Amino acid sequence: MKFRAALTSSEQLATSFDRDVNGLEFPATDRARLSAALLDQSHEHHKAIRVLLAASLIGSAFSLARILFETTLRGVWLLRCASDAQVDQFKIDKLELRFGQIVEAVERHFGTAGGVLTRVRRDYWGGLCSYAHGGYLQAVRRITPDHITPNYSEAEVLEVFSFADFCFYFAALEMLYMSNKPELVEQWAAKFPANVPAA
Repeated sequence: MKFRAALTSSEQLATSFDRDVNGLEFPATDRARLSAALLDQSHEHHKAIRVLLAASLIGSAFSLARILFETTLRGVWLLRCASDAQVDQFKIDKLELRFGQIVEAVERHFGTAGGVLTRVRRDYWGGLCSYAHGGYLQAVRRITPDHITPNYSEAEVLEVFSFADFCFYFAALEMLYMSNKPELVEQWAAKFPANVPAA
């Protein structure tokens, strides 16, 4: 029951944003275009997670959680934090910056150093990597006493839904901010989850 409600809520969230973002214009700079491209990719990952979960392809959905988080944070970092030189390095895939540094820079920008993004990076990164790279957490959730088959609890699936929605909101707000639509930013900010659930 909760799973079906989460599925419906996630679909409505994506549909609502697609409606609001349709036709919006973004600044014609490399920084803005690259950021918008990554944030748009985040929305695609969010939709893919929902589609995979709906099709009971749960392990594949879990493997996208880390990619969604990274893509969202890189998009925000490019828009808000990257120097012009770093944007140029990113354009040729030569950016030498650890993901932890990106998280720190984004939180410094928003005045939330040591906040929820740091907590995800500190407390859940190992799990996100295990799911993304076929580690123990991914393997053990396919083992039952009698079979090798997906064996994820509803609570675990709901956590991934919540985590994906959190990333979705963050990406959505940044895209709306970039398009200079303060009224839409305000509407979507009111919906933003206060805390990111575990993934």
